[in-house]
Amino acid sequence: MKKKEIFENYIQIQEYERQRIAKELHDTSLQTLAHVVQKLELAGLYIDKDPNMSKLEIAEISKLVKQVSDEIRNSIYNLRPMTFDDLGFKEAVENALRDMNSKSLIKYTYNIEDIDFPSNTLKLEFYRCIMECIKNSEAHSQGKNITVNISCQDKQG
Repeated sequence: MKKKEIFENYIQIQEYERQRIAKELHDTSLQTLAHVVQKLELAGLYIDKDPNMSKLEIAEISKLVKQVSDEIRNSIYNLRPMTFDDLGFKEAVENALRDMNSKSLIKYTYNIEDIDFPSNTLKLEFYRCIMECIKNSEAHSQGKNITVNISCQDKQG
């Protein structure tokens, strides 16, 4: 592969990732923030005429702001999972699956080997690939149980 082709592929991958992030932020955090603005305007209209209704709107706004915070935290995690650097590959995957078990109707079981990767970049890309597979399984499989087995088999033996 020529240097020009490598560079063009790199740029394409970067643009794809930027589009994915922009879509994710638009579809989650930005939509929720627009809703927060509407709720704030409504609470402002109620404040003098119906203080109780205004308080209810403010309580709803508080929930929405927490939701936006969670969405942004998830986006940041998807960009670079903090636990990945602290714990390593195996523990990061297990933490993600435990988190999904607590939030999803799907039951995840898993057996993850501690794999020795030749580079941190490869390790991170493999992690992202696994997370994408898991998200796709959850979104499209209609399953109630998902089993994740990750191991490395030495092909030299």
